[in-house]
Amino acid sequence: MKNPEFKFGSMTVFALNPKYTLDNFIVSPCNELAHASAVAIVGGDESHNPFFIYGISGSGKTHLIQSMGNEFEKRGKKVLCLDAYGFMHDFISVLKERPDAGQYFISVFLDYDVLIFDDLKCLSGKPKTQEEIFMLFKNLVEAEKMLILSSSKEPYKNLPMFTDYFCNNFESGIIINMARPTAIPRFDCEKPTKA
Repeated sequence: MKNPEFKFGSMTVFALNPKYTLDNFIVSPCNELAHASAVAIVGGDESHNPFFIYGISGSGKTHLIQSMGNEFEKRGKKVLCLDAYGFMHDFISVLKERPDAGQYFISVFLDYDVLIFDDLKCLSGKPKTQEEIFMLFKNLVEAEKMLILSSSKEPYKNLPMFTDYFCNNFESGIIINMARPTAIPRFDCEKPTKA
């Protein structure tokens, strides 16, 4: 089930799901690096910006990135959570209408402390779009905005241009593979909350 969505300018934005927390995220060997990095980042460690996780469906990516967003909001940060597919289409539409699309989106996003882009796999096979969106991300990181990115596809294979830009320009960025859960069944990836 998708989170409630609303319009923000021309973009569809997803509200953070409050049931996703770092406390009810089950840590296992397949995701402990991603979880430890997420905890450090929301605790104030700015050395991993952008934070990019990838893994198959059901590996806990959405839970983890939404947990980070919820934690940042608790700490008084303004968070914007976008579905990357919808954002890509909005970005392309604006780019057709105005050559300064990147600057337009930067001006919109500068009001936020944390930007979450869920599932960048939609950029696969779109090198020009990857280049434009990468430049947008680069400007946001330079403006000290926290970027949290996810993909269900391995970026090294499916987003090679984006990955090259990422590795060459974001010295502090980190890319983490959230492997398939092994000992914990996928349907049991959330700790029960106490009543």
